[in-house]
Amino acid sequence: MTIFTISTDISSAQTLPNYFYTDQEIFNQLKDKVFAKSWQLVGDDEIVKTENTVYPFVFVEHFLEEPLVLAKN
Repeated sequence: MTIFTISTDISSAQTLPNYFYTDQEIFNQLKDKVFAKSWQLVGDDEIVKTENTVYPFVFVEHFLEEPLVLAKN
């Protein structure tokens, strides 16, 4: 994966290169390093109101499709 650096000098700021948005390896690493380690809002407590209920769904976020189950126990 290409290393991206951030300069402390804002006048040298640049946008990300176009391949950042289409490279499969970068995407796979972002899924592991960003989405897998952070909380993502999928709904509120109205979805699973009672104990021992489940709500299967597909989490879709910027081309990421991950099947999940929200459970209350």
